[in-house]
Amino acid sequence: SWEASIITEPISLIDSLIVTMPESVLSLIVNISGRVGWYTCPNGHPYTVGNCTYPMQTAICRHPGCGAKIGGKNHKAVDGVKRWEGDSIAGAKAQKGYVLDAIIKDLNQGKEKKDKKKNNNNIEDELDDSRLTPIGGNFLRLVLHTIMKVVISANYGKDKSKQIASLLYPNTKKINNDVLQNSTEHIAKLVDLYWNNLRNKVQLGDGDIV
Repeated sequence: SWEASIITEPISLIDSLIVTMPESVLSLIVNISGRVGWYTCPNGHPYTVGNCTYPMQTAICRHPGCGAKIGGKNHKAVDGVKRWEGDSIAGAKAQKGYVLDAIIKDLNQGKEKKDKKKNNNNIEDELDDSRLTPIGGNFLRLVLHTIMKVVISANYGKDKSKQIASLLYPNTKKINNDVLQNSTEHIAKLVDLYWNNLRNKVQLGDGDIV
């Protein structure tokens, strides 16, 4: 089970689909992007078109190393460009490992554009997809990060705590004390966030929830 994996060998989850991680990162970003049209360049890189959502000018794909021609004229896309509709977006490939940080960052950026008054509690609601109810998703994230908090605290500086840190920061080659400290603080903040979210959602006090 995923609970046992976090306790016994956290790093094994880096190539797994972790419970409570959103099924499709792109579909979540689309949900908070407002009224835009989504397209892919001839090489499959997604981009958006604003205003009427149909192409009125050409440009170059800005994905690193691409440079393919995108856009179009008079609502007609250039050859190779495809418009993404709902089903295509919903079927976007799920990411493996711990991707919650990257998703929250993307959602934060989108929220700032739409409404600067939105906070993390609102952003967490965006993370709940069709597989989970808002309360169920929040509860499972609370369980996930509580287990992480216990493991990293009980094994601080040892192999399992470093595995938790590697799971949170997979691009970090060396897990030093600063990374461990950041991981510990990060998890503690998320535990507090999910606990407060759960309390607000169910309208109960701490004692009643326990």
